[in-house]
Order: sequence, then structure tokens, then C-alpha cells
Amino acid sequence: MNNRKTLLVDIILKDKTVLSNCAIYPEEVKSGQEGFTTVGEINDAFRKVPWGRRYIAFQNEMINGHTHVNNVEYYVIK
Repeated sequence: MNNRKTLLVDIILKDKTVLSNCAIYPEEVKSGQEGFTTVGEINDAFRKVPWGRRYIAFQNEMINGHTHVNNVEYYVIK
């Protein structure tokens, strides 16, 4: 049994869109995969890149999707 709990994150995008209570996943989510469970995993996922593609997947009660990490203004781990 897995005792790790998925952490939730509020994401504020550069266009001021707020995505509340999101579970964060790697860009390529596998079926049944759980969200990140440590602060280190989340901080690593949101690390900005100077070029190229780097996306994260997110999901909350109303929406799921992907965003490029450079579109994130800031995030708050709950």
C-alpha cells in the first residue's frame, strides 16, 4: 500500500490565470499514475528552462491539461 499523498499546488500563470488545487504530473502521464508527492519533485517540475520544450501536466476537480513551465508566474505548494 502506498502511504505517499499527492501534494496540491495553486498555479498562477503569467496571464494571471489561477489554477487552484492542482495535482502535478510529469509531461507524459501514464494511466493510473499518481501526482508528485514531495516538494522536491514539484520544484524540479517547475524549474524554468532557457530554451526548448518543458511542460508539466496538471489536474484539479474541473480541468486537466499541460502548460509550459515558462508560462508560470509562480506557484504555491499547499
